[in-house]
Amino acid sequence: MNKNLPYILIAFGVAAVVCLLSFFDLYDNFENSLLDMRFKNRGLVEVRDDIATVDIDTDALATIGKWSPWSRDKHLPVIKTAAEHGIDAFLFDFYFIEESERQLNYKVLDNIQDSILSMDAVKDLFPDPDFDLAREAEAAGNIVFAQSFKPQPKKKEKVKERTDSQNSRLALMEEKGLFRKVNRDDFSSLFDFYDGEFPVEIFIDKGAGIYFFQAKADRDGVMRKYPLLGLYEDRLFPSITLAIALNHYGVSFHDVEIVPGEHL
Repeated sequence: MNKNLPYILIAFGVAAVVCLLSFFDLYDNFENSLLDMRFKNRGLVEVRDDIATVDIDTDALATIGKWSPWSRDKHLPVIKTAAEHGIDAFLFDFYFIEESERQLNYKVLDNIQDSILSMDAVKDLFPDPDFDLAREAEAAGNIVFAQSFKPQPKKKEKVKERTDSQNSRLALMEEKGLFRKVNRDDFSSLFDFYDGEFPVEIFIDKGAGIYFFQAKADRDGVMRKYPLLGLYEDRLFPSITLAIALNHYGVSFHDVEIVPGEHL
């Protein structure tokens, strides 16, 4: 017994250190630092010239006006350009989850000849930015819109009750095959959400797809990993990255074999 005592003490000591590190999440910090170091040692990777970003920069803000956000008709020239150049996909990474307010351009009144207008004619005087944007997106055929999800924190949140509008939009997304219904228990280890906001129905209907952009930061606030899949209740969504790759190669998301922890 005395001969084995040093080994027993060492074993208990190691176990105590492991428990201590696990309790204070020091393992994650150590692994994150190693990962950062490996990326720095790897150096920059070659950037492809067939993928680009369209930035709303200070020049755009000075020309069009401050972001509050902009009226959606401001995006029409970009959508028309995306259509003209025949790109695979043009992705909006901000959200159109509320209907635009229709506002009357006062100068339009100067062109009215009739003194009596029907209610429909009055409504026609107010431009509909959502309709105009959706019409151009449908004509382009390559415009993808974003949906907003809230990732589960470490302490799991109860899935937030949806409004009638959210349910209606989610049903339309199901009709268009934008996610897969799954047994949640089979995918419980995946990146998951407790709340979601979906685009206005007309964008779901006329766009080339609706996908999520969210990632989850590590404890130090840095985002090092980007999920390819997201789980919302019993619905499995592809990220924008995965969806566009599948679209490029002509593969349906419903045909992809997914085994969590092994392969996709």
